[in-house]
Amino acid sequence: MNKVSVVISTYNGEKYIEEQLESVLKQTMQPDEVIISDDASNDQTVLIVEDFIKKNKLENWVIIKNRENKGWMKNFFDLLCKASGDIVFMCDQDDVWIQDKIEVMFNNMIAQPDILCLSGKYISMDDKGNIFQKTDEISHNFIEKVKYSKKFFQKSYLGCTLAVSRKLLETYRALEWDFWGHDAICSHMALMMDGMYILNKPVIYHRYHGNNVTTKHVDGNYGNSTLEKRISWVEEEINYFENLKQALFVKPFSVPDIELHLRCLRGRRKFLVNRKVFDCFKIVRFLPRTLTMHVYMSDIAYTYGIHKQLGEVLKILNNLKAKLKNILKKK
Repeated sequence: MNKVSVVISTYNGEKYIEEQLESVLKQTMQPDEVIISDDASNDQTVLIVEDFIKKNKLENWVIIKNRENKGWMKNFFDLLCKASGDIVFMCDQDDVWIQDKIEVMFNNMIAQPDILCLSGKYISMDDKGNIFQKTDEISHNFIEKVKYSKKFFQKSYLGCTLAVSRKLLETYRALEWDFWGHDAICSHMALMMDGMYILNKPVIYHRYHGNNVTTKHVDGNYGNSTLEKRISWVEEEINYFENLKQALFVKPFSVPDIELHLRCLRGRRKFLVNRKVFDCFKIVRFLPRTLTMHVYMSDIAYTYGIHKQLGEVLKILNNLKAKLKNILKKK
């Protein structure tokens, strides 16, 4: 009998957490354990979770209360280390699961044991629950294997859509990497171990509300950060890929791709720190092999302090794009 675990990280999530918990409770296939780790919230999140567990008599649900804030990366790492399931589902505090998520993803992973990490599709909604991505755009229900690409680090899978196998988690836990996102690490590992798959079916309603911790808004997050934070993020990314290059699961053919990406990251860091035009031109050579135009323009915007203005322009363009798409659909 294969055991199913769900792990949920919470922090000041009182506004949406009960709706998320309800969607887990209403699954057509119930998990064997649900582990919730609250990262030292200072709102009513813990009380809401405790009341929910008590009210519904959920003996296989537990909440862990961190005395100090660990940050979402370490909180999720510790959660994944505690999960005892053969298949483990990752869950954010502010989404809503589609009712058959566990059942569909579980059945596919059992039917195909070579699946180490399975990512489902998602439907986007705003803070009020209004959907701005139609389900008919992603209504297919088939499994697709993700093939290795030299630009594998540009592929993004939301952790809240992932289910991972025990085999993958055992390798993940041994790394003890709690300084980087669990979703990126697990998907990179699965890709290198030839076990990354996508389920072309929506499994959650993913909520965008401006305070998402593990995701960025569709406008690219322009204007919502600082140059110092961007430099820090690039330095953390360098640290991650330096560690990744030396990991045992990494295939030799991918090492040159990682090294190229590291050279790009170091070039970006130099430009962001020194703010010299010459350094800006030097990293052009990485386009589009390991650097996207989106990231390149973002670096320029933050370096020269025009990120807020560019963010406003992008929001306008995104709104126009959405309106044009709706007009074309009606035709």
